[in-house]
Amino acid sequence: MKKRMQLEYNLKTRFSEIVSCLVCVLITVLITVMLPASEAIGIAALCILFFLLICFVFWQPNKELRKVLIIAFLLRTALALIHVFVVPLPDSQADAVAFERVGWELAQGWAAGAPFEFITGAYLYSWFIGIVYFVIDRSPLLIQALNVFWGTLIIYIAASVSGELFDSRTSTFVAWVACLFPALLLYSAITMREVAVVFTFALGVLFFVQWLKKDQLHLLVKSMLCLLVSGLFHTGMLFLMAVPLVFWCNRVLSAFLRLKLRSFMIKVLTSLIIIGLVAFPLVTGAGMEKIGELSGLIDPKYLGDSHKIQARDRAAYLTKLNISSYADLIYAVPLKTMYFLFAPFPWNVKAPIDIIGMADGLFYLCLALAALYGFKEIRRQNGKFVFWGLVALLFAGIMVFAMGTGNYGTALRHRAKFAFLLIVIAGPVVQKLWYLTFGRIRIRKTYIGSLQTNVERE
Repeated sequence: MKKRMQLEYNLKTRFSEIVSCLVCVLITVLITVMLPASEAIGIAALCILFFLLICFVFWQPNKELRKVLIIAFLLRTALALIHVFVVPLPDSQADAVAFERVGWELAQGWAAGAPFEFITGAYLYSWFIGIVYFVIDRSPLLIQALNVFWGTLIIYIAASVSGELFDSRTSTFVAWVACLFPALLLYSAITMREVAVVFTFALGVLFFVQWLKKDQLHLLVKSMLCLLVSGLFHTGMLFLMAVPLVFWCNRVLSAFLRLKLRSFMIKVLTSLIIIGLVAFPLVTGAGMEKIGELSGLIDPKYLGDSHKIQARDRAAYLTKLNISSYADLIYAVPLKTMYFLFAPFPWNVKAPIDIIGMADGLFYLCLALAALYGFKEIRRQNGKFVFWGLVALLFAGIMVFAMGTGNYGTALRHRAKFAFLLIVIAGPVVQKLWYLTFGRIRIRKTYIGSLQTNVERE
């Protein structure tokens, strides 16, 4: 009898799910037919990508993570649709419009017979947009749909990194924070390259952590390759390739000193691939468009002149900061790093829009404080090699972008590149805070409910 009732329930559930899907498809088709071609292509892309996500989610053993990924996709989709049909989102003009327009111009040029040239740096993202437009047609919503999908996968990668460092419970909390974090939400819904940079960077971090734990050479090569691709989208990320390289040299030297000749020879041969990946941007100049002469990067005067150029417009900070010697760097680096992560401060607020920036800075302040405890847990659970690897990767990335930024409008965008890693490292604190607040409320409700049940029985 129970089996028959269960079977009937399952059939009704499956039938209702199928009917719901068919109704959604029908509504989508009707909306698509009524819309202009550009928006119709974008809506169709969102539906197809959502279907692909459902297929991907179906194979995930963590039920809570399935829910997070679906909610993340829907939230980002809602923001993308609001941007197109209701009101433009913050930071969705200027560069975002330029990236999309250049992509369309490239597609038109290729259609007219222009040579198909590979572009790196700031406009690699436009080059990618151009390929999509060349194959399909112009549709900004289509590019937003791809960003929505990539942004959702970033959450999955963040959960995977957290699972490598901690456990599945912590990874679920990390996924929820990454799902709802404002900066990650915003840049997954507009036509900015941040999501492409973060997606490849996040993959690089995942493979780097796995290599630090398992010492499998293919993981290191994958990590370096992902960081290289991230650097081709944004020059600043190329500097992060130095971190795995240093740790690789440490392991090669360790194998040599321990007289493990076979391991040493394998590592030396693999070094050829690693050196090739590092040398690629240096030899070809790919992604190096904004750097100029490498010698200038260690010249205080050059860094000081760069800061004066960066500290412009209404949102400029540290406008009176003077960098002219190595002694100046002692206080300039931590000062610029602090402003990069947490500005605008209350004394920088000059317009209502600055309040949003200040709230964003508070989010990063909370993450930075929580990450201090998270690093302690990483060292305790994974050892000092993984600990120092992540410390070096995070601090190197933040300092590179801090030294290259002089106004908090740009800082809001660039610090979003490291939000996912800060969230991952802060995972244990997020989990503890949940148990200390909502967890206690849930326990109290359960306890009161059981007391009421006992009273009714008596």
